[in-house]
Amino acid sequence: MDTTAAARQKQPARVRTRDPHRRETILRAAERLLSRNGFSSVSMADIGAEVGIAASAIYWHFPSKQALLVSVFDECLERLGRAQDEAVEQSSDSEDALRRLVDQHVDFVVVERDLARVYYQESVHLPEEDQRRLRRKQAAMVAAWTDLLCSCREGLEREYARAMVGAAIGAVQSALRSRDGMGRDLQRQLLAEAAWRVLRP
Repeated sequence: MDTTAAARQKQPARVRTRDPHRRETILRAAERLLSRNGFSSVSMADIGAEVGIAASAIYWHFPSKQALLVSVFDECLERLGRAQDEAVEQSSDSEDALRRLVDQHVDFVVVERDLARVYYQESVHLPEEDQRRLRRKQAAMVAAWTDLLCSCREGLEREYARAMVGAAIGAVQSALRSRDGMGRDLQRQLLAEAAWRVLRP
């Protein structure tokens, strides 16, 4: 046996290790592509190319493109719910809590623009059961805002308060339909002011 072959036999077999952050990397890549191109125009191969892996590797983490979209929404709902709970817990009164919720939602739209665009524009591609779950979560969020607004503005009818909350959230979401060319700090300020003009007690 020649020395090269002998050396090759003595070398330990390479152990392939899986990137522990691969699932998170795939989710972030999916957010970027879905935000830019829409669900129907993005393939698993596109997402794999964005990450730098074969499309087949994605199936270790997500059985389908729709399952990947569900995971994006699940993560988003969890983060929004946690942020909302923290805003209410840290507030001094109802008005302060409402201001914190406005600021939290503005940060979501401005800082996590890709995720926000997917959240507001791609829900139609979720399975029907997940669409219903999303609507329940969104209704609960609006109800929490409405409760706080009614506490701030004595005598305000609840239906009117709910409409005001919808208008305020819509004002913040409007940033997703325009180009992201404005500085974040200025955009935060303008969106928060627009929402608060609708809600101001």
